[in-house]
Amino acid sequence: METESKLHHWSVVDLSISIMTHPKRRDAAEAIADRVRPHPVRLAIDPQPDGPPTALRSATVAFQQAREADSTHHLLLQDDIEVPEDFVEAARRSVELHPSSAVSLYVEWGSRTATLARMAALSGDHAVPVVNPYVPTSAVAIPHHHAIDFATFLECQARADEADDEALLRFVHSRAIETVVMVPNLVEHRSVPSIVGNDEHGLRRSVCLRHSPAFEYNDSILTPPRLIPHLAWTTGHAVIVDLANDVPANHVPTATALAQWGISERTVRTSLSEAVSAFDKGEHLAACMSGQHLQDLWVTAIAFGAILHEHRPEAMHKLDSRHEDPLVAHALGTFAPGVLRNFVDAATLWEWRSDIASFLAAGMEIGAAEGQPNMESLPAA
Repeated sequence: METESKLHHWSVVDLSISIMTHPKRRDAAEAIADRVRPHPVRLAIDPQPDGPPTALRSATVAFQQAREADSTHHLLLQDDIEVPEDFVEAARRSVELHPSSAVSLYVEWGSRTATLARMAALSGDHAVPVVNPYVPTSAVAIPHHHAIDFATFLECQARADEADDEALLRFVHSRAIETVVMVPNLVEHRSVPSIVGNDEHGLRRSVCLRHSPAFEYNDSILTPPRLIPHLAWTTGHAVIVDLANDVPANHVPTATALAQWGISERTVRTSLSEAVSAFDKGEHLAACMSGQHLQDLWVTAIAFGAILHEHRPEAMHKLDSRHEDPLVAHALGTFAPGVLRNFVDAATLWEWRSDIASFLAAGMEIGAAEGQPNMESLPAA
């Protein structure tokens, strides 16, 4: 098949583009299309706009449109994103680096994959595998023959109660398709009312945006550590997730894991108190969130440093002097507002992001210096 043969020649990546939208948001989709043109683009408009709220209908239309395209890859965009002026060329270059993969160009700042993206920002890798229970679909490119196959999958195997990003995860798993997110991201999510009822998810900004059109991606993909620290934006609880056994019953409270890695509860309390006192906005930070949320944020930073130092020790080198790197600064600056967005005024944390990044880096350095995580398994909860 010609499309498949093109995949072996990354220099000839050619994108077909569809923008998912609802009639109520057609103006937003048209605005994105105007940014993308003169590259050809199709609008994938929900064919049953008065039906039960779901993105599956417009997603199905978007991937059906791949059947009409002569391209190597089909790029799906949603209508609630912002794209840079050089978006098509930058997206094409990204896909060239991973031509056989599903390539997402955005991941939201509070997800598990965002944790890996922050590790990549520190390690110098420019992509991470998807470890969310979904594939981010705000902007995702898929090899053309897989896109056509996915259209059939949606027509025949879609579940009524399933989101489009969850359906895509089932599909790529069934076909053993690698899924990666580019770091930094190419697009930003806009804060607009959700058509499908996701407003309770809070602000969902990019974990880190490309800071300059001159930024050049390489083809490196971060190999994730088995254990990742996660402060769940849904519950506000800090846990360690074992990617080899990722079910909620096996998540271990981060404080429990730290104690078994050599960082006692007393060390956590003392170091947090000292960091707050040394932080210019320490009193304001402590006042804008509960003590438990502040501690959960702190132990997550400590665990992040311990795990990253064990997994990629060079990534933690001279962390205190690396905040001028725009990618590192952005990745660390989205940490606090991303994970605590439903419990704290995320706008305030975003306003203070540069200072909070330094605050959290102090916790990461404690973890790197004092933590000795067992990367093969988690302690008993």
